[in-house]
Amino acid sequence: MNKYKVITLCITALVLIFIGWSLDWPILSKIQRISCEKDYSLVNKTIACGGSDVIKKTGYTKTRLNMVDYVEKSKADGTITNASVYFRDLEHGPTFGVNEYEVFAPASLLKLPLAIMYIKINEEKPGLLTHSVVYTIPPEGVAPQPFSPSKNLEVGKSYSLETLIFHTLVYSDNRAAEILISFIDKVEHGSEIFDQTFQELGVARGGGYGDESVSVRGYASLFLLLYNISYLNPESSEKVLTLLTKVDVDKGLVNGVPAGVQVAHKFGTRGFSDDTKQFHDCGIVYYPGNPYLLCVMSRGHDWDQLAGFVAEVSRMMYEEVDSRRL
Repeated sequence: MNKYKVITLCITALVLIFIGWSLDWPILSKIQRISCEKDYSLVNKTIACGGSDVIKKTGYTKTRLNMVDYVEKSKADGTITNASVYFRDLEHGPTFGVNEYEVFAPASLLKLPLAIMYIKINEEKPGLLTHSVVYTIPPEGVAPQPFSPSKNLEVGKSYSLETLIFHTLVYSDNRAAEILISFIDKVEHGSEIFDQTFQELGVARGGGYGDESVSVRGYASLFLLLYNISYLNPESSEKVLTLLTKVDVDKGLVNGVPAGVQVAHKFGTRGFSDDTKQFHDCGIVYYPGNPYLLCVMSRGHDWDQLAGFVAEVSRMMYEEVDSRRL
């Protein structure tokens, strides 16, 4: 083939691509969607790029009844004293709940809206997260955690706000969260922004940070805002969800799905003086081609039993979704 024919073919191909793009040919739209999905792997691809169903979208009536039975069985055998479950198919599918309006102490779940607040401010005031703070809070001055962070901040060391957000979400570090809470007063109108953000996100403040009460249905809305790019911009939403896939805990939701399946989640624990305990885990399970939202809150007397209960709920829902694959 001579060079003139090669040039002619190249020009023809470019013309066809231009025409196809203009006419929205299916094959070119698919190429465009695939390219788009590479940029946004954790937020809602349907909004950004388009998509199609990979599982059956029939109702979950039987699944809900099975979940009700499991919750009641777990209460009867002493594994839990109470629990709530909320499920939502994120690809325009069904949703259901069990005791979804029951309220619990959010504990470390509040670290997510705290991080979202800072990232939202940084969108409007770029550079905020590069500000550094010296950690001076002594370890004994921070509430103990039943599932302690695998990495702790060092007293006297300087950390950027971005690094503190990483420790707050990934390691659920109370020390990092305390610094972020304290620093907000140094931001212009910080206190007002704090209150406004928590109200906007549906986590209204009570007597102080940590005194709020939340339900699975209410807290799940935070993940919907991130997934559907409804509060932060696409890049920020992707950033938060990416951090949540790195949460350093092997209990709860992640313990109920196959290895290699991404879960963007936040867990929380709270112990009380009467020896009752609460363990919660909420997030997005990235089932291949059809992510779903699962939020479980539990109350009982044993950390491991509560975490095991949440893991079993996660396993049941993953197997249910997997059984619907087309």
